[in-house]
Amino acid sequence: MATTAESPTLTREVVINAAPATVHGFLVDPEKLVRWMGHSARLEAHVGGAIEINYNGFDIMRGEYTEISPNRVSMTWGWEDNEALGPGQSHVTFDLVPQGSSTLLRLTHAGLPIEMQPQFGDGWDHFTTRLAAVVEGRDAGPDAWAPRKAELIAGEVRQLMRETRALLSQAPGPALAGKSASEGWTATALGAHIAGHLALAGLVQECIEGRSQFLANATLDDLDNANAERAGVAASLTRTDVLALFDDIDGPLKAMREVPDEDLEKGMAVKFSPSGYITAGQLAEGPLLQNVREHVASLRATLA
Repeated sequence: MATTAESPTLTREVVINAAPATVHGFLVDPEKLVRWMGHSARLEAHVGGAIEINYNGFDIMRGEYTEISPNRVSMTWGWEDNEALGPGQSHVTFDLVPQGSSTLLRLTHAGLPIEMQPQFGDGWDHFTTRLAAVVEGRDAGPDAWAPRKAELIAGEVRQLMRETRALLSQAPGPALAGKSASEGWTATALGAHIAGHLALAGLVQECIEGRSQFLANATLDDLDNANAERAGVAASLTRTDVLALFDDIDGPLKAMREVPDEDLEKGMAVKFSPSGYITAGQLAEGPLLQNVREHVASLRATLA
């Protein structure tokens, strides 16, 4: 793999034992792309089409295609919520040069800040190696950069929280008073309830350590009563009040993001579970993620 270090444009080259048309598909088809890079992707494969490559729910690349031809795919490249390299601030080109029955893939990444070039150099080394493997039908092996399970859960919760904030921000005022079919709450009360789930991220760590008095002592009736009480309080909140609850989404999720997979198997005795026990993974996937998914779906329907 060749590197051009003296140029401000980062360059990588790798020979892939496949025709350019085969390689091309792995640059424009989301199902193929995530086999070598990213956890999920949304690609609109036409010039001007949007690109979103989600690595873990926190690191999200956004750009658009600037050229798609049989032997070249170009796109803008940047990170969501990143001042140093935001969407559209750099440009990546994949040239697919025929070499007999193989393809010389030449990647150029222009517009990178100098301080980011080592990081991106390592990244493109990693991902172009995986690209060559999957295109050739080889096992690329486990991705050492793949996100942990807790990171994926925290990342999806983060995206759902951000969607909730956007829905509440953009909704017409009268729509916020509409009541959800599932919960019977106003849209503002439902938004406040969704924001309240951020507190569960902290309980995941307490569950791992077996030290949460709340989890240990709460019954199902206690949880139902607490939800009803909070809904009553939330009913009087304004849009501004509720939006303020989403001011710090990442903070509560930061520690959960770092939880190793094996720690999700740890847990503690509880009263609200029929089994009398809950693991950190069950808490993260159920009361946190699944409940937020359901409530956000309900909010979408209420504001539609």
